[in-house]
Amino acid sequence: MKEVLCMISSPPESANAKRGLALAAEWLKQGRSVKICLIQDGVYASLAQAKMTGDVESAQWFTLADDLQLRGFQDEDLRHGVQILDYAHLVQMMMNEDYQILGAF
Repeated sequence: MKEVLCMISSPPESANAKRGLALAAEWLKQGRSVKICLIQDGVYASLAQAKMTGDVESAQWFTLADDLQLRGFQDEDLRHGVQILDYAHLVQMMMNEDYQILGAF
């Protein structure tokens, strides 16, 4: 079964982000391996003080370096376990045959 790549570009309190996180939680319950990639305003969900909804802590979390820096945040502002990606790695992840992109919220 392919891994699921869920991309979230909306801020964490938005309906779209909540919907994406709820779907990710459901995929995790189904036993799927889930990677959540936070881009644009979605990077706010990668911050240590971000309130998360749903049971998504077991997912692998990524955030885009440029989007994080454009909003004035640094590595030490992130929640534990969030990995930082650059654009090249994001494109590699999206093009990887082992991943199934099932949402962009």
